[in-house]
Amino acid sequence: MELVVPCMPFLLASDAADGTQEADLAAVETVRNCWCSYLDQEMEPPILEKLTEFLPKLLDCCGETRSFCPPPRLPSCSTQELCERFRRVVTSQKHTPSNGT
Repeated sequence: MELVVPCMPFLLASDAADGTQEADLAAVETVRNCWCSYLDQEMEPPILEKLTEFLPKLLDCCGETRSFCPPPRLPSCSTQELCERFRRVVTSQKHTPSNGT
């Protein structure tokens, strides 16, 4: 959980009536508490200063939800085609001279 970089506005913008909003709010609080617990640990003053500056930007939501474009669609390839591409790359590496030889 401590390695999660939260996307708080999306969790807080949830208006689902099926009970997931409560779960989302609980998740937001859990993530905030985990990240803020780092402030209780002993660390060098410059690191503490950077963390103190960074956490509000990460965790405080101003109520705006940014929209993201969906990732581009990648063409699907067959397993055989992928194997052939891999074979060509490996073969080309065998023929490429390495430095110092």
